[in-house]
Amino acid sequence: MRRISMLLGIVIIMSLAACTNDTIQNEQQVKTDSGRSDSLHVKVENNEKDVQDMTIKITTGNESFTATLEDNETAKAFKEILPLTINMEDINGNEKYCVLSENISKDSAKKIGTIYAGEIMCWGNSGLVLFYDTFTTQYNYVKIGKIDNVDGYAEALGRGNVQLTIQ
Repeated sequence: MRRISMLLGIVIIMSLAACTNDTIQNEQQVKTDSGRSDSLHVKVENNEKDVQDMTIKITTGNESFTATLEDNETAKAFKEILPLTINMEDINGNEKYCVLSENISKDSAKKIGTIYAGEIMCWGNSGLVLFYDTFTTQYNYVKIGKIDNVDGYAEALGRGNVQLTIQ
């Protein structure tokens, strides 16, 4: 009987000790979680800044469109030469094209297959192409970015040559 009482006492003491440790661990975990939340908050702010750094604005007449740039060296080189006001030539009734004064292509061009309205690409070393129609192609390009919302984009670019400001 005495052994059972001692065994029962040990079990109770260990149970109480376990509860106490859980409480301490939970308090530490809350502090850690709070620290992680602060770190996550900072990371979210940094990601928002990165997204802003990868965004450009294209304006023609009274219409403006935002575009998000690709995460590649060509897009970064393009961003470095902004702001630009350029005259773009209409080609094939589906794209606007101009030759930039600087070579921006830093990545290998790839066969794209299907080009979608709103895509912005580099052709050759310094050819800037803004597509306003979707079609298939055999040409090689480097993707620079894409217009975020193409509603009204083709109409704003119009048929024929156009002057754009990109910033």
